[in-house]
Amino acid sequence: MTHLTVRNILEHAERIETESHVFYVRAAGFLSDPDARQLAIELSEEETKHFNHLRDLLKQSPLTSPELDITLGTEVNLSDRVVKTEDISEESDADTILNVALEREKQTEALYRLYLTLTDIPEHLVQVFEDLRQQEVGHQKRILKMIEKRKRNPDRKKSQ
Repeated sequence: MTHLTVRNILEHAERIETESHVFYVRAAGFLSDPDARQLAIELSEEETKHFNHLRDLLKQSPLTSPELDITLGTEVNLSDRVVKTEDISEESDADTILNVALEREKQTEALYRLYLTLTDIPEHLVQVFEDLRQQEVGHQKRILKMIEKRKRNPDRKKSQ
C-alpha cells in the first residue's frame, strides 16, 4: 500500500488505456465476424485517443510538481485496481471476446468513478476523468448492442 498521488493516478490511467488498446488490437485479429472486428478496431482507436487525452491534458494544463505529488489522503494498492479480465486467444469465440471486452469497460469505468471520489485532485483532472468515465459507458453500450445483435442473428453467432 502506498499513498496515492496525482502522478500515480495519471500513470495508472495511461497504463490501463494502453492495455485496453492492446486488448482490442488482439481481439480484432482474432475475430472473423466483420462487424465485431470493426467494433474492436474502432475501440482500439478510441483507447489510443483516451491515452492521448491524458497526455494532452498535461500539455495544455500542465500540473506543477507539487500538484503531481499531492498525496490524496488515502492508501490504495493500485495493483488491486488493475483491469483484470479473462485472457483471449485465437481459440476464443466472438461471444467470449465481446463479454471480456464488456468486463474490461465496466472495470475501467469503475476505476474512473473511484478517481472521481478523490477530493484532492485538481478540478481539470476531475473533468478529464468524468469525460473518460462517460466514454467507457459509451463503449459498454456499443459492446452490449453488438452482443444483442449477435443473439438475434443465429447465423452470425456461428461465425467468430
